[in-house]
Amino acid sequence: MVEQLGALVLKFPELPEIADEVRFAVLAMLADTQTSPRTPEFWFKILNQDKLKYGPLVRSGLLAVNPMTAITILPEFIDSPQIGEAVALKLDLAWDTLPSSQRFYFVDEVKTALAQCGPSFAGPILEWISTKQTLNIETHPILKVALERFMGQDATPRGFNSKLCPELAA
Repeated sequence: MVEQLGALVLKFPELPEIADEVRFAVLAMLADTQTSPRTPEFWFKILNQDKLKYGPLVRSGLLAVNPMTAITILPEFIDSPQIGEAVALKLDLAWDTLPSSQRFYFVDEVKTALAQCGPSFAGPILEWISTKQTLNIETHPILKVALERFMGQDATPRGFNSKLCPELAA
């Protein structure tokens, strides 16, 4: 079924009788389906059919398939804060699926691509980037243990601050 829908999408230009709502539903399903006939090339073919109409769904599909490829088309987005917020959400979902060794490189590449984007679009994505560029020692227990072993227990940052029990604060 998914393969047939993928083939149908490629024929959208030949089928003007298919309502836009149906087209969007099919593209959304393909973007969210794990077993779809989607490759970056597939999504670029859809994008070339109508960038304005299919752009957000294509980018969603590209982020699901290959986040690094999706970054290359960020400058093509319309300068809109609503679209920037939607893309930031998709980038966050893509971040979660990346191996930890690729995550900071991914964020750096997004930041580089944003230099070519409009400020209204880039704003929400820059906010997302700011949440990913800071390192919180408490959320990286392996790093915390390594710092304690290397520098001693007193060298690791403390994050506990209790207003209810100030005598317990570090």
